[in-house]
Amino acid sequence: MRAVVESDLLYPLLRGRSIRQWVAESENYILMVQDPKDQRGYPEDWMRRTHPLALKYLRHFEKLLRERKAFKKFFDPTRDPSYSMYSVGEYTFAPHKVVWMDISDSMKAAAVTDGVGNDLFIPEHTVIFIDVGSAEEAHYLAAILNSEQVGRVVEGYIVDNHLSTHVIENVVIPKYVRRVEVHGQLASLGRRAQKAARSSAQKVAEIEEEIQSILAGFWPARPSA
Repeated sequence: MRAVVESDLLYPLLRGRSIRQWVAESENYILMVQDPKDQRGYPEDWMRRTHPLALKYLRHFEKLLRERKAFKKFFDPTRDPSYSMYSVGEYTFAPHKVVWMDISDSMKAAAVTDGVGNDLFIPEHTVIFIDVGSAEEAHYLAAILNSEQVGRVVEGYIVDNHLSTHVIENVVIPKYVRRVEVHGQLASLGRRAQKAARSSAQKVAEIEEEIQSILAGFWPARPSA
């Protein structure tokens, strides 16, 4: 169904299939009518006053929306709008994220840092993401997650190509601290790798070698038994 809706509720949608190592791109848009603070859909009376076109569009699908299992499980049908969405909060709208595919045979992480306002990428359910405090922290984390060291850990436990959040549970990653020199180096290399990934595979490989060199002494050796 085609319809005209208010543009301030449209955001770039980030799908898992649109993520590759270092780079995430959006090919579609999503109508986002979720209140991130209240974690339920915006009230219908507010929508009626401020976004009547979007509300009219959503009402065409009200029956289908109310039949969703997630809606029945997590929302009150007598109080919550039918378009309420589960697992959408302020973290979803964070300007700086690190994202990767839920279903993949290897870690392919990308920093998402350029979105402002309605240019913010909204990850769909097939995307795992971590919201972070700055662009530098996002590039730092992406550099570590895309490393050979983390890749070997992932290969050791991945089941049915589902990465989920297990990588964060199984790898100890020091919190980003701007004044720590090695953290800044990794952030810079992560940013360079993202830029190079759009044009030169050879340059990416060179940057990844630098990351490997830094990470070779990043984690303390495990004490012998």
